[in-house]
Amino acid sequence: MFGFANGLLAFLALAAVLDFLPVLRHRRAPAVWWGEERLLFTTRYASVRQKYGAWAFLLGVMVYEFIVVFNNSMARENWPWLQTRVSPVLDWVMYLCFGFKILLGTKYNGRSMVCAGLLYFVARWVYFNGQNIWWLGLCVALLAAKDVPLRRVMKAFLACGVPTLALVELLHFAGIIAPDAASERNGSYRLMFGYGHPNTFGGVMFGLLLAWVLLRRARLTWPELAGVAAVGVFLMVGPKSRSAALCTFLLVLLLALAKLRTRRGCTRAADRWQRSARPRCRCWPRSVIFYRCSS
Repeated sequence: MFGFANGLLAFLALAAVLDFLPVLRHRRAPAVWWGEERLLFTTRYASVRQKYGAWAFLLGVMVYEFIVVFNNSMARENWPWLQTRVSPVLDWVMYLCFGFKILLGTKYNGRSMVCAGLLYFVARWVYFNGQNIWWLGLCVALLAAKDVPLRRVMKAFLACGVPTLALVELLHFAGIIAPDAASERNGSYRLMFGYGHPNTFGGVMFGLLLAWVLLRRARLTWPELAGVAAVGVFLMVGPKSRSAALCTFLLVLLLALAKLRTRRGCTRAADRWQRSARPRCRCWPRSVIFYRCSS
């Protein structure tokens, strides 16, 4: 990982130097360099590089989710080679996908290049001094996520996370992965659902739930919000993961407030539209006005 961190930093520095050379040679105006986005190293095959760069990032996200959901479950106790052999290979696949997207599939201007370089330099320095691989991985993922639509990312995240979690639970309830594992706290037992700690299962569940909410966003209905709240109740009662359950309840509260505020604004807009409409339209029912506003 240390070699990857140094290599990515070196390539980013080289790309920045090559990108700034036309400014020094007076072939590109500083204002254009600062504001106009372009690919690193060369502009050839721009559409192909951006297309496969986005796919590489989505593959990296799916590999990351598989590592978190399956390799960090109690399956690692049944099959130790998941941690000793498979996880290191998957880590390299994930970071190489992110590195390909950063260097060959992302457009930068001078401003974003400076910000990306400073962010990654700090991340690499933190990793060098404290061996904090998670901070470095987060920064690499943030840099690679540029120009990739959020909906595509959430779809890839859920497409890998949901089946993998279902596989873990299937193996758990089939008696293969930690069938009798439980955690004790203050005299009460907490179910772990195939993971090493109840909060690990709660974190996985909340991550998938948050991804689904981000995918739905403004289209969330009240029954769906009730379903999200039911997941929070399950997290509080089953694994008794209070942190994940409280985060879920807070998410439901914020979504409900946002939905009420949006509906109130929609009602006011509908009233203004109805008052300003022509006389022949004033007989329309309010439901039609709401439909026009929501559509």
